[in-house]
Amino acid sequence: MPTATHLRCARLYATDRPYMLQEAFPHLVSKAPLLRGPQVWEGSRFYVDSNLSPAQRQRIVQEIVVGHLESALTNEIQSIIGVMFPAYWRNIFIRSGWNVAWLGEIHRSAEGHKKIAGDLRITPAVLEHVEKPWASITPFFPLTQTLWLSHGRHKEAAHEPHICLHCRRTVASPDHPQFPDLSGRGS
Repeated sequence: MPTATHLRCARLYATDRPYMLQEAFPHLVSKAPLLRGPQVWEGSRFYVDSNLSPAQRQRIVQEIVVGHLESALTNEIQSIIGVMFPAYWRNIFIRSGWNVAWLGEIHRSAEGHKKIAGDLRITPAVLEHVEKPWASITPFFPLTQTLWLSHGRHKEAAHEPHICLHCRRTVASPDHPQFPDLSGRGS
């Protein structure tokens, strides 16, 4: 029975319903009103397997960042907001060429970790700037294996809608031919 390894993910969902920054971290937003609406999505759960080489991890990060921008532009999303450690903002987005507008000041968690809320504005110019250095490099993963999580609350939901980066269609369930089987159960 074939198995799959979960090497990367990123979750994005619309803020026209309750979302994490609004519900758990509103105190991190002090420089602007708390953003909300169908053109503003929240990003979370950014993950790249730490067992990959640094070059592979950086390439996957860049592919996810470009995928965020391409899908957001296709779906008229104007902004992605979220909460991260400052080092994550720097290593994922700023180093990729996507500047962050800070929504507040750095705070420390109860465990002493720094965290800050940010806003990533989406424009064709940002996409062009971010993807330009990578344009001639073959993707680490084919786009057919990269899905954009749209409105779902949890990855485990049976009929969670996604936007397939390959065909740009909304995918209502894991039955879509481009949906990778990460369950380890095989087909």
